[in-house]
Amino acid sequence: MKLFKLINILIKSKYCFVAPPKKNIVIFDNEGAHRLLNVFNKIKKNEYEILNSRGEVINLIVILKLLFKLNINQYNYYLEYIKVTECNYVLTFIDNSIQFYKLKKKLPNIKFIAFQNGWRDNIFFKIINKTNNLSADYIFCYNSNIKKKYEKKIKANVISSGSILNNKFENKLSKNPNEIFFISQIIDKKNQNFLIDNKYISWFDFFYEEHLLFQILIKQKFFKNKKLVILSRYRKFNKIEFDFYNKIFNKYDVDWKFKVISQLENVYKFCLSKKYFLTIDSTLGYELISRDKKVFFIATRINSKKSSRSFGWPCNFDNKGYFWSNLNLKNRKNLSKNINNYFYKERNFDTKFIHKNLMNYDKKNKEISKQLSLIGLSL
Repeated sequence: MKLFKLINILIKSKYCFVAPPKKNIVIFDNEGAHRLLNVFNKIKKNEYEILNSRGEVINLIVILKLLFKLNINQYNYYLEYIKVTECNYVLTFIDNSIQFYKLKKKLPNIKFIAFQNGWRDNIFFKIINKTNNLSADYIFCYNSNIKKKYEKKIKANVISSGSILNNKFENKLSKNPNEIFFISQIIDKKNQNFLIDNKYISWFDFFYEEHLLFQILIKQKFFKNKKLVILSRYRKFNKIEFDFYNKIFNKYDVDWKFKVISQLENVYKFCLSKKYFLTIDSTLGYELISRDKKVFFIATRINSKKSSRSFGWPCNFDNKGYFWSNLNLKNRKNLSKNINNYFYKERNFDTKFIHKNLMNYDKKNKEISKQLSLIGLSL
């Protein structure tokens, strides 16, 4: 299997015949690199190099160096690539990359910095148990509860700073109380299996929960006199995603539409101008509730209360709260009523509680910038 995977990568890869340039900053992994650069726009083009860690581009000069040393593998490729650049900082938006945290011990004079890019469950932290000596200089994470998880597994200065993308954009006034936005999480790879609490389930079973949720809400007439907008996961129209929802709603009298937003930053600008959202467990949902948006979470992909797919994990919340419900049989009965009470009955709740336990908010990433300036990095 490993040989087949290697051959597949070699066939699909592009090749570079020039040594990596000397840069002050290396961004580890192309995935999310543009998001980092968009948020931290003080980084100039001549200051950084992107290390493609998934075989998209293979640098043959680095490969030749490793061949001469008779020590060629993926880990050593990363090390050699970074050494050639003579960089001072390595940044990544892939905070769940085990390989990234292995590099610091071999390159102690370089600063390694990770930014959390998505909501984590316990799968990642269980994998870390099987490895040793993981470290970084900084990990900027979403909240104080997940901070404790990182601190137990990785030697680093872990700071609860929220989402760097969410932190960047301004909040706006909300209008139209009859517009309800559902944050889609549909993935178009139907052959993909998902690991939930030590058990693999199929694509169909994983996303059947969306189908079940809408059946409950439609039966309870939640969408009466409301307009439902499905916010696409993708930045271009995706037929598999659209067909999934169309198959649900074409049987019922529901006023709905499917909205695709072409650029990620426009997703935040759009959502921060709206007010009412439904989600299962999307990162965007947690980001929006930190900005005082009305977001109701319906955690359906759980096997038990202690599931790391429960609302707000790793904090151990009750099965039901003012703006969330782990969708067991008991909580289904009054689901629509509970959502309506939360959306339309004004009640103050503690913003500090949200920031501490779910998603912190560092306006304009000021605290992050302050911390990094201490190590000479201006972002």
